[in-house]
This record gives sequence, structure tokens and C-alpha cells, in this order.
Amino acid sequence: MNDVVAIDVLVPALVLAILGWVVPQLLAKIMPEGVAALVAIGVLSLLILLVLATLTFALLYAVRGHEVQNMAFLAALFLFGRAGLLSAIIWAPVVAISTANLPRHWTKETW
Repeated sequence: MNDVVAIDVLVPALVLAILGWVVPQLLAKIMPEGVAALVAIGVLSLLILLVLATLTFALLYAVRGHEVQNMAFLAALFLFGRAGLLSAIIWAPVVAISTANLPRHWTKETW
């Protein structure tokens, strides 16, 4: 029972939380400094994390032995997209904190 909780709950939650921190940091390296870019980084990070979370749940579903390729596309998108959206309770606050931390490292623009 403890292994199931660790593998099925804690590991994906930890991976998504880490990605929630890393994605805005990586986007900040390629985006310019400024408030408009900061908003764009936040929105792009949320969209990227939603896609990554959806793919994570599809991968976990496939690893458990279920046949993902036999599912109808819209049914799979709804099932895994909903799971990815529900997981936002874990990674969305991390994205917000990571994005809010970015202006501390600005050298050209001021907040």
C-alpha cells in the first residue's frame, strides 16, 4: 500500500511541482524583461504545465497496463486533461511563486 501511494501519488506530485518551478525559470531565460513578458511567462507556463500534466497522467495510465492507444481521442483528452487540470492545485501555486520571483533577477527593467 505504501509503495502504491509513493509511486502513484507522491512521485507525480513532486515531478509536477518541480516542473512548476523550472518551466517559468527556463522561459525567463528566453523572454525579455518587463511586465508584459512576465505576464506572458505566467500564461505560457500554465499552458505548458497543463500539457505536461496531461501527458504525465496519460503516461502513468499506460504504465499501469491500460491501453491508451485504443481510447477515442476526445475521451482520452477529456480524461487526462481533466486529471491535468485537477493537478493544478499542486503546480499552479508553484508556477505563481516562481513567476513572481523573476523580477528579483532583472538587470535592465525595474519593477
